[in-house]
Amino acid sequence: YEFNGYWKDVGTIESLWEANMEYISPENALDSRNRQWKIYSRNLIAPPTFLGEFAQVEDSLVVDGCYVNGTVKHSILSTTAQVR
Repeated sequence: YEFNGYWKDVGTIESLWEANMEYISPENALDSRNRQWKIYSRNLIAPPTFLGEFAQVEDSLVVDGCYVNGTVKHSILSTTAQVR
């Protein structure tokens, strides 16, 4: 099977961290807004994300169900994560 798309071996914690940092980097070649570029996950059905008065989010991915009222930088927050 020949594959010409993006692929990264994430078999170690370090390589998984590197892949996540590449994904959220503003300089990456990955277009996460392109609907043809699929991201498969097992997310719970959750309420919308809540961004509080003191929330600051920079170069990050925040999914449904998160509560953010603090600073988030260079991060990926999974469902129901809380930052106070």
